Amino acid sequence: MATVTVTYDQEVGAAYVTVRELPAVRTIELVPDRLMLDVGEDERPVGFEIIGLDVQSLRTLLHTVEEALSEIESETESDLLTLA
Repeated sequence: MATVTVTYDQEVGAAYVTVRELPAVRTIELVPDRLMLDVGEDERPVGFEIIGLDVQSLRTLLHTVEEALSEIESETESDLLTLA
């Protein structure tokens, strides 16, 4: 599974989540001044920025992402076992 990294700038309350280690070629503003999506040449997400997060909100976000990734990983393993 790909590694997801999160960086946080506490001074401005912004988190950047990298989902693929590729350069962004375009940024899409999904929620004005709050949520930006960076996409690569293939138009698939490479990362996104969330603006206006306090530390508690960041912790909640990280927990949610961790749970989602665990669920995806479990489903993938289950699918592989089914195919075997």
